[in-house]
Amino acid sequence: MACLGGGHVGVVRARRGGPDRVTETAEAHQRAAGRIFSRLVQSCPPGLEVLGEVDVTIDVRHRATVRAPDIVVAVEGDAELRAADVVLVVEVLSPGSRTTDLVAKRHDYAKAGIANYWIVDFEGTPRLEALTLVDGSYVGEWVTGVHTSDVPFAVTVDLDTLR
Repeated sequence: MACLGGGHVGVVRARRGGPDRVTETAEAHQRAAGRIFSRLVQSCPPGLEVLGEVDVTIDVRHRATVRAPDIVVAVEGDAELRAADVVLVVEVLSPGSRTTDLVAKRHDYAKAGIANYWIVDFEGTPRLEALTLVDGSYVGEWVTGVHTSDVPFAVTVDLDTLR
C-alpha cells in the first residue's frame, strides 16, 4: 500500500520498470453509489425510504435467502425488510460483482417480485440499465448520459457526474 496523495491510500505496482497506480474500484463504486443514493433521497416521496446496503429477505422458505443491494428503496417500516416491501434495488457493478449483479441477483430479484432494478456500469461509458418486472422477467434498456425516471418516483440521475 502507498499514499497516492490527497489522503488516498492505494496500491502501486511496478510495470515495465515504473510505478503504475491501480484504479481504486472500491472508492469509485462507493462514490457512485453515494451520489445515486443522494439523488434518490432528494426525490423520495413520503411513505418510501432510501437505504444503503441493507439485507433484504428475498425468500423466506426453508433457509432464508438474503441479498444486500447497494441501494434499496422500500416502503417505510421498522420490521425486517422483505422483497415485498422493496420498490427499487440499485447495484453498481464492480469487477468482482459483475456476474453476481447481472445474472444471480437479477434472477433472485425477479423471482422475489421486486418491480424495479437499476444496474449501473462504469466499464467504458457510464450507463444504467433501468429494468422493470413484466410477467416475471425484467425488461429494459441501457441508457447513457442522463437517466430520467418516473418509476418508482420522479428522479433524474446524470450518469456522467457519478465518477
